[in-house]
Amino acid sequence: MRILLSITFLLVINNAFAQKYESYKKLKDTTFQSSSLGYGKDISIVVPLEWEASIDKKFPVILIFDKQNERSNNYIINTIDYITTNYQMPSCIVISVASTFEYRYKETSYKISTPSGKAKENEQFIFDELLPFAEEELKANAFRLLIGHSRYGYYTSSLFVNRIHDLNAVIALCPFYEQEQVNFADSSIHYKPKNDQPVKYYRAGVESLYIEDYYRLENQVNKNNINIKATEFKHADHNVIPGLAIAPALYDVFHYWAKEQNRYYKNTVFNAKELELIAENTQAHYGEALRLSIGVLNGVGWGFFGRKEYKSAIQAWELLLKEYPSFADAYWGIIESQKELKIDKQETIRAFKKCLADYDYYTPEEKIEMLKELE
Repeated sequence: MRILLSITFLLVINNAFAQKYESYKKLKDTTFQSSSLGYGKDISIVVPLEWEASIDKKFPVILIFDKQNERSNNYIINTIDYITTNYQMPSCIVISVASTFEYRYKETSYKISTPSGKAKENEQFIFDELLPFAEEELKANAFRLLIGHSRYGYYTSSLFVNRIHDLNAVIALCPFYEQEQVNFADSSIHYKPKNDQPVKYYRAGVESLYIEDYYRLENQVNKNNINIKATEFKHADHNVIPGLAIAPALYDVFHYWAKEQNRYYKNTVFNAKELELIAENTQAHYGEALRLSIGVLNGVGWGFFGRKEYKSAIQAWELLLKEYPSFADAYWGIIESQKELKIDKQETIRAFKKCLADYDYYTPEEKIEMLKELE
């Protein structure tokens, strides 16, 4: 595997460029040279604002195919940004993967139906090259969500059938299920219905032409451990369905995580053990412990502060900083709480300044303003 990208460049880029999103920043557009496919794939990498090359914290990874369809790709990323900002899904690493007109049909076709098909080589590219790169270089954890439209809706559906143990969720937009001699609508999904198996999610936005095929697939599924659902769009245009389907699909996939997070947010009695229990629950449900949102962890601190429970507020912000050490705003809350408790603030102030110096969560202008406010 050869990647035309140096980790040296995986740094915060121009701030104006990063301001396209509320909770994310563009890290890099580059070309990934795939040995499995035998040619380069254009990819775009978007990471959470709290992503730092120097911080050993990991994030779920989302692969979006058909990056070349800019309208659809941008809408999906902005939807991810919107739902993340509103604390309904965890911060994720988002990698968009382009396909050229020359190769898109081949990449989503199996040789049994199309002799020139490269579906297997594409599978090797995804699971043996791109996802390992995300884990090794971009701090992706083991949670994997694939999003594909049309031909890639078919292809991601096939991966859900064939590689279910290596995936957590698939969102198939306008999928079909059958090609010559290859019928995934009638395929059995081999995933044992044991209580200790993580839940796998399949969501689809389906045109009426293919809804019966979807129902055939659904009937093959043991729903104890596979959460499968499709929405039929009877009159929507093929190219509109991604925009109509993506938000509810993402909400469904991460609903359990958001519900668990809300337990901590609504708790009016400080209990650090609650976070451990939430991590255990999400680990059992998804197969990966997904971290809570900065906004929720910060909101818990301010909730205690508003009720004048300053010691609990400090504890809540200290837990936030363990998860997100670049979030200097937490130090503001601790300083304000220490003022109320008449505790010396100098050590916290030094830690606050060091945080601003060490990390790039804030823009240079924001850092200057925060230091002025401290004075």
